[in-house]
Amino acid sequence: MASIDTFVRIQRTVVFSPTRPHHAANQFLTISHVRTRGGFLQFSYLVILMFLFSQSVFAVTSAIGYVQGNYSTPQSSKSSVTVKYTAAQTAGDLNVVVVGWNDSSATVSSVSDSSGNTYSLALGPTVVSGALTQSIYFAKNILAAAADKNTVTVTFSKAASYPDIRILEYSGADPNNPVDVTGAASGTSSPSNASAATVNPTDLIFAANIVQSATDGPGAGFTQRLLTT
Repeated sequence: MASIDTFVRIQRTVVFSPTRPHHAANQFLTISHVRTRGGFLQFSYLVILMFLFSQSVFAVTSAIGYVQGNYSTPQSSKSSVTVKYTAAQTAGDLNVVVVGWNDSSATVSSVSDSSGNTYSLALGPTVVSGALTQSIYFAKNILAAAADKNTVTVTFSKAASYPDIRILEYSGADPNNPVDVTGAASGTSSPSNASAATVNPTDLIFAANIVQSATDGPGAGFTQRLLTT
């Protein structure tokens, strides 16, 4: 069964997490965020694979767990933004970085951190022309770091309007292939939603949105992780 971990944004952002099991493998999955207040919206999510460890004739399953999160929302245009992991990081965990900004002309040049982890694009950029852009990046099988010692840096091609950078750490994800499937959507209606067919029966769902107005909260079965201001 899949579990849910969602992330929303309210003119800045929000993040949620599972409250109950959901969705078997090969099932068409729709994720929604409700109570979005008008305006342009952009929504994207990725499904993170649960790590399965085979031992002789049986498998030991380690559930994916939320470890920590942080964000930065500069109130001006910036060509680069830094965000720090404030707690210690464990080797082998997964870092997720959501990069949103309020224009469609800037692009992300790089995502890096001071520990030397390698970040890959999970999905995006999803764009609302002239208004919003968002992408999700991840670093698998990360290196250990002491508290306040790992800082993520997002660099843009030019000054991005009101960037909204959200960073999270998860334990228990597959260290080699942590992403199952991805999906994204944009529009002007509420709720914000996207859909795709999961492949793995024990997935964790991570989602994020960005809107011009505000997002009041997640839909049923989702728990908020971060709300940026």
